Amino acid sequence: MATSVANSRMTFGALMGMLTTTANVVTNTVSTLGDGVDMLQNSVSSMKEEQLHRNKVDAIAYKSSYIGTVASTRAAQVMAVQEFRKKSAEHASAYDAVFAEIQKGLSENKA
Repeated sequence: MATSVANSRMTFGALMGMLTTTANVVTNTVSTLGDGVDMLQNSVSSMKEEQLHRNKVDAIAYKSSYIGTVASTRAAQVMAVQEFRKKSAEHASAYDAVFAEIQKGLSENKA
């Protein structure tokens, strides 16, 4: 009978040791998963902040580029009109008449 009790104690001790080892493995696995989630969250947060800065800088660059392009195009148009009108009084008169006609047509369509 003493051997049976001793064997039971050894078996119970081995079982408890196995349960403790299993619990430690599960705890370590959960801890590792938590660390992975934290790392992923930190990475996504960093990328989001970088994207916000990139978008702001890109918007400034786009505005500057667009304004420069439009200003250059408009200046070329103004210079072309000036050159056209300088050719002769007839050129200037014809341009002014057509310009007035277009403006009148546009103002009539506003209603």
